[in-house]
Amino acid sequence: MAGSTVNISFNKDLLAEIDKTAKQESRTRSDLIGEAARLCIGRKNRWERIFAFGSRQAHRFHFGAGVREEAAGNPGLGRSPEFELIKRIGS
Repeated sequence: MAGSTVNISFNKDLLAEIDKTAKQESRTRSDLIGEAARLCIGRKNRWERIFAFGSRQAHRFHFGAGVREEAAGNPGLGRSPEFELIKRIGS
């Protein structure tokens, strides 16, 4: 696969960990960072699909209004990712 060269800045401690891990695994720095990026993006995409599924199920089973009302009375819940999902369900 053809690649593109990019410049990325890391703090010294993180770069040392990257180099140490790459050496332990007999890999290049680029391979390790590329895999880390793929894993991060894959995890984000999986969570987006999970939340979308949850939203569809909540809508399908008419779930959400009671939870939104409960969350409105609980200020701590308003800052959670779960509450953000509930707010999106209601929109």
